[in-house]
Amino acid sequence: MEKTSLKKYLKSFKENTYEYHKVINSIITYTPKDGSILDVGCGYGQYLKPLHKQFPNVIGVETNKYIKESLQKEQLNVITPEEFEKSEKQFDTILMSHIIEHFYPDELIAMMDSYLNHLKKGGHLIIATPTLNKNFFIDFDHKRPYYPTSIEEVFDGKHQQVKSYSKNSLKIIKVWFRRSRLQINNSSLQYNNKYTKNIITLTNILLAILFRYSFQIIGTNSGWIGVFKKI
Repeated sequence: MEKTSLKKYLKSFKENTYEYHKVINSIITYTPKDGSILDVGCGYGQYLKPLHKQFPNVIGVETNKYIKESLQKEQLNVITPEEFEKSEKQFDTILMSHIIEHFYPDELIAMMDSYLNHLKKGGHLIIATPTLNKNFFIDFDHKRPYYPTSIEEVFDGKHQQVKSYSKNSLKIIKVWFRRSRLQINNSSLQYNNKYTKNIITLTNILLAILFRYSFQIIGTNSGWIGVFKKI
């Protein structure tokens, strides 16, 4: 199998649709048919585009002005965080997909509060984020991982014995943990020798096949999806 074919084959195993479907289904389940949705850090519109087709009032927030302009050309409602600050709109559902791990604790509380202030009481916050796994810090912008209980501890409204807490209160409704294939990463053999690099690629393909056909038993927890209700 040629090198390019190996990469293409391995890439096909990286497609983890579990998280995508859990997020979409959660939004559909917990958002009224005529409800409003805010997608914080919408990126290239992975969720914004399908949600736009089903819900009449969906807004994305994106810091990258080029991505924002690209999505606006597709008739999607996308604004910058600065533009959102001027809004008084309230939402039924807020999505934060792969956002919270990019903030340190104090920054995270301030950021989340700035959006939770716009979540209706009884509305839902949906979070998708990675756990602390061996690949977590491969992403240069990752600051630290968070878990459902740590989010609830700060946002539960009971002011537990923590350094900081939020003025918004959240209650955990549902949590799912995402599993991913095992893989060899962060090895010098990946970089210094073409022969060993191909062996690692083949090994990762084998691990991906084992992950798929073992019904994800031969794998590892790599993230979670949580639904929280504002109380």
